[in-house]
Amino acid sequence: MRKTIMSAVAVSFLLAIGTTSVFATGAIAVNDSSGTSAEDAGYAVGYGSTKKEASAAAIKECKSAGNSSCEVMLTFEQCGAYVGNKASYGTGIGKSEKEAQKAAMAECPECKLIVSDCH
Repeated sequence: MRKTIMSAVAVSFLLAIGTTSVFATGAIAVNDSSGTSAEDAGYAVGYGSTKKEASAAAIKECKSAGNSSCEVMLTFEQCGAYVGNKASYGTGIGKSEKEAQKAAMAECPECKLIVSDCH
């Protein structure tokens, strides 16, 4: 009985380790061009085990949401943020969503938050 419990704990631990690394990277794709207000910008967040997978997932989600010209603006390992206005944009990464937003706003202080996310 004791071996069964220990085996179950070990398997659970290994599964937990495997599932946390599956989505090691996030990406933010946006459909935002000069002259587009922050409220009208399209966006999506995607995840994957690599930057390439996360970027592809973000582009796919962005386009499936009805946006025609989506572009990956940043990839992140913990948290990411994208801010913009009609003329500029900024991106930021951080250990928390608030930290990522602060970094993006530092790049473009006159911008509005469009999207931020953590995984």
